[in-house]
Amino acid sequence: MRTVWMPIVMLVSHVFLQDLPLPKPTGSYEVGAWSLQWTDIERDERATEDPYDKRQVLLKLYYPTADTKGTRASYYNDPDAYAPIWDQSDIDLIKRVKTNAIANAKPYPQRSGFPLILLSHGWQGSHASLTIISEELASHGYVIAALDHPYMGHIALSSDVVTEATEKQFHSYDEVMQFYAADLDFVIAQLIKWTEQPDSAFVHHIDFTRVIAVGHSSGFLAARGLALRNRSVSCMVNIDAPGVENSELATYQTKIINIRTERLKPIDASFLDQHRNIKQINIPNASHGSVTDWDYLTAKSEAQREHALMLVRQIAQAILDY
Repeated sequence: MRTVWMPIVMLVSHVFLQDLPLPKPTGSYEVGAWSLQWTDIERDERATEDPYDKRQVLLKLYYPTADTKGTRASYYNDPDAYAPIWDQSDIDLIKRVKTNAIANAKPYPQRSGFPLILLSHGWQGSHASLTIISEELASHGYVIAALDHPYMGHIALSSDVVTEATEKQFHSYDEVMQFYAADLDFVIAQLIKWTEQPDSAFVHHIDFTRVIAVGHSSGFLAARGLALRNRSVSCMVNIDAPGVENSELATYQTKIINIRTERLKPIDASFLDQHRNIKQINIPNASHGSVTDWDYLTAKSEAQREHALMLVRQIAQAILDY
């Protein structure tokens, strides 16, 4: 399954090229953010011909914090790296976006961990395009591991290479699903190791027995695959990924939330009655890309911006209500 993530087309007036703060999250917690990058030495990078190229996984971790002061986390870690594929006006706008999350903030002190949400972007996307919803969910008491899947999205690697989205390295639908699910499984394992270090500020901060796998569009493949291989996944969320048949959903015992904005076909009420672990939520007047930040950033009026924010928050609430 491959669906094209909405292209970045930024037809904005000069006023929107000024500093543009993202909307403040509505939850009771402040939000921290930590950028992480790991290499899975057990897996080859199948999208390249280099036999020594191993799979890299990048993510931004959003989490509850009590900190209210500090440097704000960057929106894109290296906007200039995208110069080969983006217009300069796009890069200029990205540089002006101001997030709410405090970079490397101390995790919120508590005795029990927060549930973990693994968030996968869509085709040609990146974790940064899901910053508004990531900050919103974290402000309500979740740890969000927002992943970058190289070669599913346009991802800037440490080598200054921006990956092109491609599936030429795979031979089947199942192969695609298992490969990207392995990214999520690897991140869980690395986070467990990271939080178990004696000097880690994140000791006991994440509850790895309560994991929600969320995927937008093509990213739902990763979420589905993880639910098949990792029993800690209590819920998987499909944000408008088409092409998933009812017969496939029926094989899962995990709770499933289908969030329909544009492309996801409706599920018959009779099927939902027979499979009470599956829920469908329709978001009216939304598009396939409504979960991303771009409608908010490129709005031509305050009314358009408020509408874009309302849709993102409706999608976030559907996840929070699971």
